Parts: sequence; C-alpha cells; structure tokens
Amino acid sequence: MKRLDKLENEFLPQVTVDTQEIVFDTIKFVEPCRKSLVITNTGQAPVQFTIIREWQGKTVVKPWLSVKPASGFIMPGEKCDIDFEIYVNKKTACDLNCGEDQLSNTLVLHLHGGKAIFITVT
Repeated sequence: MKRLDKLENEFLPQVTVDTQEIVFDTIKFVEPCRKSLVITNTGQAPVQFTIIREWQGKTVVKPWLSVKPASGFIMPGEKCDIDFEIYVNKKTACDLNCGEDQLSNTLVLHLHGGKAIFITVT
C-alpha cells in the first residue's frame, strides 16, 4: 500500500509559478498593459491547467482583464507563459471611475486532478 501511495503521489500534477502576484504599475486609458507569469511542470506527469473563468454562475475574470492562454497542457520539465493584459476602455472605465469596480482580481489556476493556485492581479 505504501508503494502504491508513493507512486500515485509522484504522478499528481506538480507545478511551480514564478509569481502569484501580478502587479501593474501605471494603467492608462485605452492603452493595453501586459505582464506574464511562467508555469513550470516540476512533476513526472503531464499537467493540464485552466484559469477558472466562471464560478457558481458568476464571472471571475473581470472585463478589463484578459488571460492567454486560459488553459493548456504542459509536459514534464516544460514551461508555459501566461500573459495578462489590462485594457481599460469606455465600457470598463465607468465602473472603475464610479467605484463599482477596482483594478484588482484574484484568479484561480486549476490543475486538473490536483490543486488550485491563486493568482492576484492588481
């Protein structure tokens, strides 16, 4: 049983991210601003990941933020860059100026068959 448990644990999805907090400096109206993070598969099995876009019927990713790729597949020892772009336009600026929204978003990086990693974007 111990050997089986050890073998099973070795094949659970295991990744590292270079940061869990994406901090943008100055954001300007209708000027896209981009940053990225790197996910590295440190395990022995391929990893499938997804940035959760909706949770219990509510949109998690705010309209001023785009994430690409929002899902993917990483082989052992390989890396994947995830790009974050903030774009404030007429549609999103109103809620930000009125205080109904703020430039802060917590995202969930879900590893299929494994854990979740929380990424904060501010």
